[in-house]
Amino acid sequence: MLADDGESRHSNGMAAGRGFSHGSTSQAHGVGRSGTNGTLRPSTVNGSSSSRSDKDNGTPTRSLSPTYLGHDREEVTRLLIQALHGMGYSSIAQSLSRESGCELENSTVASFRSAVLDGSWTRAEELLSLAVTASEDGSNRTAAAVAAAAASSGLVLAPGSDRDAMRFWIRQQKYLELLEEGDNTRALRVLRSQLTPLRHDTPRLHLLSNLLFCKSADALKARAGWDGAKGTSRQALLSQLSKSISPSVMLPENRLAGLLQQVKQQQIDTCLYHTAASSPSLYSDHFCDKAKFPSELALTLTDLEGEIWQILFSNTGKWLAACGTNAEVVIWNVPDFTVAATLVHDDEHKFKLTNISWSPDDTHLVSCSMDRSAKIWNTKVCFWCPCRS
Repeated sequence: MLADDGESRHSNGMAAGRGFSHGSTSQAHGVGRSGTNGTLRPSTVNGSSSSRSDKDNGTPTRSLSPTYLGHDREEVTRLLIQALHGMGYSSIAQSLSRESGCELENSTVASFRSAVLDGSWTRAEELLSLAVTASEDGSNRTAAAVAAAAASSGLVLAPGSDRDAMRFWIRQQKYLELLEEGDNTRALRVLRSQLTPLRHDTPRLHLLSNLLFCKSADALKARAGWDGAKGTSRQALLSQLSKSISPSVMLPENRLAGLLQQVKQQQIDTCLYHTAASSPSLYSDHFCDKAKFPSELALTLTDLEGEIWQILFSNTGKWLAACGTNAEVVIWNVPDFTVAATLVHDDEHKFKLTNISWSPDDTHLVSCSMDRSAKIWNTKVCFWCPCRS
């Protein structure tokens, strides 16, 4: 159902404040609640945790260092709380939050999250209009500055965030949901009086205008690349909006998992004899045994003259391409290594080729020359037919 203001009352099939990766919270990063009037007070003083009383036995907890093995204790705690929620251990996450006195999000951020997931677009824009922007030098990342920002608005935007772009994304979702409900009159009103005045992303605005002529909800979704109000579109909108919100108040989605993946990739990149197909373990530092590194000559390819500067398998593994000082790209079939194609640059471009790269679907290959030119070869149509970029 749609209310008179065009805001949806269903919530993507999930209750407000639940079913998202950050977890349900009601307090600020670096702040705690005091009293019953919702006043926020810092839970850290001069960078060290304040003493708290254990709820079970009334004994005060010991004061903890603001750092953990060189890392900011509060940042680590927030990452753990988010990860535990994402893994489904919500009760443990809540227990950690109580024990540490550190909350994932403040009440305003939680309200903003709920407004987006519930389709309360007016409320979401009201909170966005009250948001403050973190300073470019990162000073808003200090506990005192974050607490002050949380006390005044609660929602802190990342430096350089485009508030009009965020409004555009919210109103676009509102517009699409109205079209999905078949309420073209209100949708047209949103398009004319809310989206167009923002003067943001004109090509997208033209596409949105054309969606008025879609004859069914399925046609609308297919043309807009959108899965509807009851799908994952609102969660996707929240993810998009969160990139413009300071991580001091709203962590990027699955942040700890992303950091762990970066660690794994860094270890792979620095492994001199990397041959393992499996993902590195988090339990120990990764390395590959030199003895397992291929060291016996299996085949010599002589079809490309001169020095070979780069060789690269296609993403499907069907071809192997190489380039170098001969201004040619030779592509071999795999596994018989017969020549599939020789891509020759024009006579006026007889410069050494420094780099080649396959497109994700292997339908194109780009070659870069020392004359600062690049060519895109359409491998799907014909290996021998270059398409200039």
